[in-house]
Amino acid sequence: MCWWRAIMHKIDKEWWHMKKILFAEDDPVVRVVTSQMLERLGYEVTSSEDGDAALSVFLCDPHRFDLVLTDQNMPRLSGIELADRITKANPGIPVILYSGFDLQREIPRSIDGFIMKPFTQKDLGELLGRIVASKTMR
Repeated sequence: MCWWRAIMHKIDKEWWHMKKILFAEDDPVVRVVTSQMLERLGYEVTSSEDGDAALSVFLCDPHRFDLVLTDQNMPRLSGIELADRITKANPGIPVILYSGFDLQREIPRSIDGFIMKPFTQKDLGELLGRIVASKTMR
Protein backbone atom coordinates (compact mmCIF):
# COMPACT_ATOMS: atom_id res chain seq x y z
CA MET A 1 0.00 0.00 0.00
CA CYS A 2 1.29 3.48 -0.84
CA TRP A 3 2.32 5.50 2.21
CA TRP A 4 -0.22 8.27 1.51
CA ARG A 5 -3.07 5.76 1.38
CA ALA A 6 -1.93 4.44 4.75
CA ILE A 7 -2.09 7.99 6.12
CA MET A 8 -5.58 8.49 4.72
CA HIS A 9 -6.80 5.19 6.22
CA LYS A 10 -5.69 6.36 9.67
CA ILE A 11 -7.75 9.54 9.49
CA ASP A 12 -11.44 9.80 10.22
CA LYS A 13 -13.92 9.80 7.31
CA GLU A 14 -14.17 13.57 7.78
CA TRP A 15 -10.88 13.67 5.85
CA TRP A 16 -12.71 12.99 2.59
CA HIS A 17 -14.90 16.03 3.01
CA MET A 18 -11.76 18.18 3.42
CA LYS A 19 -10.69 18.26 -0.20
CA LYS A 20 -10.40 21.80 -1.56
CA ILE A 21 -7.14 23.64 -1.03
CA LEU A 22 -6.27 27.20 -1.93
CA PHE A 23 -2.55 27.25 -2.63
CA ALA A 24 -0.46 30.44 -2.88
CA GLU A 25 3.09 30.31 -4.31
CA ASP A 26 4.91 32.88 -6.45
CA ASP A 27 7.51 30.52 -7.95
CA PRO A 28 5.89 28.81 -10.97
CA VAL A 29 8.00 25.64 -10.71
CA VAL A 30 7.29 25.18 -6.99
CA ARG A 31 3.61 25.96 -7.65
CA VAL A 32 3.32 23.20 -10.28
CA VAL A 33 5.28 20.58 -8.31
CA THR A 34 3.45 21.22 -5.04
CA SER A 35 0.06 21.31 -6.79
CA GLN A 36 0.85 17.88 -8.23
CA MET A 37 1.79 16.60 -4.76
CA LEU A 38 -1.51 17.87 -3.36
CA GLU A 39 -3.50 16.32 -6.20
CA ARG A 40 -1.78 12.95 -5.65
CA LEU A 41 -2.82 13.24 -2.00
CA GLY A 42 -6.45 13.54 -3.14
CA TYR A 43 -7.01 17.29 -2.98
CA GLU A 44 -8.66 19.60 -5.48
CA VAL A 45 -6.19 22.49 -5.80
CA THR A 46 -6.76 26.09 -6.78
CA SER A 47 -3.38 27.76 -7.11
CA SER A 48 -2.57 31.46 -7.11
CA GLU A 49 0.63 33.20 -8.15
CA ASP A 50 0.88 35.34 -4.99
CA GLY A 51 -0.86 36.22 -1.75
CA ASP A 52 -2.84 39.09 -3.24
CA ALA A 53 -4.29 36.87 -5.99
CA ALA A 54 -5.07 34.12 -3.45
CA LEU A 55 -6.91 36.59 -1.23
CA SER A 56 -9.02 37.77 -4.17
CA VAL A 57 -9.97 34.19 -5.03
CA PHE A 58 -10.74 33.40 -1.39
CA LEU A 59 -12.90 36.47 -0.78
CA CYS A 60 -15.14 35.60 -3.73
CA ASP A 61 -16.38 32.63 -1.68
CA PRO A 62 -14.80 32.35 1.81
CA HIS A 63 -16.36 28.92 2.45
CA ARG A 64 -15.33 27.29 -0.83
CA PHE A 65 -12.00 26.02 0.49
CA ASP A 66 -11.29 23.55 3.28
CA LEU A 67 -7.65 24.53 3.81
CA VAL A 68 -5.11 27.14 2.71
CA LEU A 69 -1.45 26.36 1.99
CA THR A 70 0.79 29.37 1.46
CA ASP A 71 4.42 30.31 1.01
CA GLN A 72 5.62 33.01 3.39
CA ASN A 73 7.82 35.08 1.06
CA MET A 74 5.75 36.43 -1.83
CA PRO A 75 5.41 39.82 -3.47
CA ARG A 76 2.63 42.19 -2.40
CA LEU A 77 1.21 40.04 0.44
CA SER A 78 3.20 37.62 2.61
CA GLY A 79 1.87 34.27 3.75
CA ILE A 80 1.34 35.53 7.30
CA GLU A 81 -0.54 38.61 6.04
CA LEU A 82 -2.63 36.36 3.78
CA ALA A 83 -3.44 34.05 6.71
CA ASP A 84 -4.51 36.98 8.89
CA ARG A 85 -6.91 38.30 6.24
CA ILE A 86 -8.28 34.87 5.37
CA THR A 87 -8.97 33.92 8.97
CA LYS A 88 -10.82 37.20 9.49
CA ALA A 89 -13.16 36.24 6.64
CA ASN A 90 -13.46 32.58 7.74
CA PRO A 91 -12.09 32.00 11.27
CA GLY A 92 -12.41 28.21 11.12
CA ILE A 93 -10.29 27.57 8.05
CA PRO A 94 -6.94 25.89 8.66
CA VAL A 95 -3.90 27.67 7.22
CA ILE A 96 -0.53 26.01 6.68
CA LEU A 97 2.53 28.18 6.08
CA TYR A 98 5.79 27.06 4.52
CA SER A 99 9.12 28.74 3.96
CA GLY A 100 12.74 28.09 3.19
CA PHE A 101 13.52 29.92 6.43
CA ASP A 102 12.82 28.67 9.95
CA LEU A 103 9.93 30.79 11.19
CA GLN A 104 8.81 28.63 14.12
CA ARG A 105 9.17 31.49 16.64
CA GLU A 106 7.33 34.03 14.47
CA ILE A 107 4.19 32.06 13.64
CA PRO A 108 0.97 33.84 14.71
CA ARG A 109 -2.29 32.22 15.82
CA SER A 110 -3.75 32.47 12.34
CA ILE A 111 -1.34 29.69 11.25
CA ASP A 112 -2.30 26.09 12.07
CA GLY A 113 0.84 24.41 10.77
CA PHE A 114 4.31 25.11 9.43
CA ILE A 115 6.61 23.11 7.16
CA MET A 116 10.12 23.96 5.97
CA LYS A 117 11.07 23.90 2.29
CA PRO A 118 12.12 21.70 0.73
CA PHE A 119 9.54 19.14 1.84
CA THR A 120 8.48 15.78 0.50
CA GLN A 121 5.01 14.69 -0.49
CA LYS A 122 5.04 12.34 2.51
CA ASP A 123 5.91 15.15 4.95
CA LEU A 124 3.24 17.42 3.45
CA GLY A 125 0.65 14.64 3.55
CA GLU A 126 1.39 13.87 7.20
CA LEU A 127 1.12 17.55 8.17
CA LEU A 128 -2.16 17.95 6.27
CA GLY A 129 -3.48 14.83 7.97
CA ARG A 130 -2.62 16.13 11.43
CA ILE A 131 -4.17 19.54 10.75
CA VAL A 132 -7.33 18.07 9.29
CA ALA A 133 -7.67 15.57 12.16
CA SER A 134 -7.23 18.32 14.77
CA LYS A 135 -9.80 20.55 13.06
CA THR A 136 -12.42 17.79 12.76
CA MET A 137 -12.03 16.79 16.43
CA ARG A 138 -12.99 20.25 17.73
